Amino acid sequence: MQGVVEPLQLDLEDIINNLLLQSENYEFKFENIDLRDYNAEAERMHKQIEHAVLTPNEARNQLGLKSYSDGDKFFMMSSLLEMGVPEEDLGKVEKEFLNEQE
Repeated sequence: MQGVVEPLQLDLEDIINNLLLQSENYEFKFENIDLRDYNAEAERMHKQIEHAVLTPNEARNQLGLKSYSDGDKFFMMSSLLEMGVPEEDLGKVEKEFLNEQE
């Protein structure tokens, strides 16, 4: 997307500078446009946090937000279980997994 917007932005700057301003002392320049989709990025990072790929602070830093004191821990959804495990053994499997992570 940046490759589409930036050339148009430069063309518009040239038009404004050459046709409207016509000044050697001043130059019109746009600020860089941030084209990121923050909702999509936040959703992607949320999934990475749930699957222990990122810590919350790592995600917050990537979004330009301040970190917090307990945000350097990894988290994983506890509902991800091996297929075919009998229902009565689910609690046992979960406890074993959590013990292995310590």
